[in-house]
Amino acid sequence: MSGHIDRRDPVTVLALSGPLRLLDVPVVRGLLLKCLAECPAGVVVDLSALTVVQPVVLMVFPAVLNRAATWPAVPVVLAAPSEATLAALHRSSVTRTVPVRATLDEAVEAARTGSAPLGRLRIHLRPTDAAAAEARRFMRDACAAWSLEGVVDEATVIVTELVDNAARHARTELVVTLAYRGIYLNIAVSDGAPEPARKRTDASAPGYSLPGKGLRLVDAFATAWGTLPTEDGKTTWATVRVG
Repeated sequence: MSGHIDRRDPVTVLALSGPLRLLDVPVVRGLLLKCLAECPAGVVVDLSALTVVQPVVLMVFPAVLNRAATWPAVPVVLAAPSEATLAALHRSSVTRTVPVRATLDEAVEAARTGSAPLGRLRIHLRPTDAAAAEARRFMRDACAAWSLEGVVDEATVIVTELVDNAARHARTELVVTLAYRGIYLNIAVSDGAPEPARKRTDASAPGYSLPGKGLRLVDAFATAWGTLPTEDGKTTWATVRVG
């Protein structure tokens, strides 16, 4: 089995092709998480060229979406024009939790309009000493626009730490994405370095990417946080509950 990612705007399409077997689960999971990590408006998984050898493997889709329920909360729709694939989806009960459409165009439209965020903003930053200050202003402006004054302080601390860490260690262009989705404010900082951010437990221990307080502050203020690989590096994300 192989996968191809088409980064359309605003919906990303993940096309899977070939026979789908149990051993392909890690590959499918990894590809889907990469798509979600980039915080598109929606993700469509095109199954038109996929042959389902073992229907139980299709449960990878609800499993990944359950893991990503609080972040990034991006709508995912399956496109299954094949009657055999659609039947396999029904047998495995995937259709109870993941929406399915008969054509790719219908799936793209459903992902684009199905559960759009109440607000979504993105800014590109250079890895300079000024990046964290720019991210703070960006966050405060967003919270003011979305009437999220109740979480602005926590969210500002989180985005400051994530951007400062990326600017210091990745030293690549940074992309900060904010998405307000009902009861959650999602924060994502993407950079071009593959090494994941990790919470430092021993200030003298080597190999940790965040100095000082770092991710301990993120850990304290965020509802949840983590790091996901992307095609060009990684995205470190955090979620703040606002409702």
